[in-house]
Amino acid sequence: AILADQSWVYYLAYVLSALADSLLFLEFWLVAQDLCDARQAKRVFPLVIGWSLIGGIAGSFGTKFLVGFMHTEYLLPVSAVLLLGTLGLIQLIQNAFPRETAVQAPAQRINYMLGQWPRMKLDLRIVQESGLVRLICWSLVIYSVLAFLTDFLFNTVSVQHFTVDGKVQVDRLTAFYGFFDGISITVSLVFQFFLVNRILRTMGLTNAQLVLPGMFGAGFASIFLGGYFGGAQGAFLPTLGTRLGQKFLSSSLHRSSMTILYSPIASEKRGRSKAFAEGIVQPA
Repeated sequence: AILADQSWVYYLAYVLSALADSLLFLEFWLVAQDLCDARQAKRVFPLVIGWSLIGGIAGSFGTKFLVGFMHTEYLLPVSAVLLLGTLGLIQLIQNAFPRETAVQAPAQRINYMLGQWPRMKLDLRIVQESGLVRLICWSLVIYSVLAFLTDFLFNTVSVQHFTVDGKVQVDRLTAFYGFFDGISITVSLVFQFFLVNRILRTMGLTNAQLVLPGMFGAGFASIFLGGYFGGAQGAFLPTLGTRLGQKFLSSSLHRSSMTILYSPIASEKRGRSKAFAEGIVQPA
């Protein structure tokens, strides 16, 4: 296998991809919130998220398709080529919005870096003064713990399920991950386009935020009962169901309602609040 004796490269690639994903996600929503007020956000954000899920569906089912022609380790170069392809899109954006994407001069970048600590103190003061931001930060911490726990359980039971005679069937496991992500994102897409706006209008923003915690509670209870009565095999399907619920709710209803929660915050503090909560609190 490629880089068989240098497994640290895979861990490094995983960390770098997670960082890039977080930064791009945060940057996009900061710009979107600056362009939309609360009323526009309720109408536009669910549609934006819905269309973004289409790319996830293509990537997930594409992974399952590619594993039929190449081994899992060869997907890394494929991902690198696709990532380089986004440079063309970035260039198009720079040509369309030259003022908004202008690169700072070196002296300006140095001054910006030196001013990070005062900005951090400003962020902490905003959190201390705003009860809403504090609640958002705490909810993100709790959600991250539950999401990581669900992800750990899902990966553990999946590896066990695709282990034969003590050897993990890597390509079959990769194909399963791609197929599962494709199904979960497809469900998210349908949910986003046809149900999220209706749920937000019917239940209200606060009650909509309770759907994901309710799913976690029901999911962990089913995993416990399945494992207690059926062992590892008994916990397999409940874990898949919980992971599916977590992925499609967090990608649709939870994300839409969480983004709207920042709208009541004053515009001069909204961006910094979101950057602090989702760029520092949630990853930590």
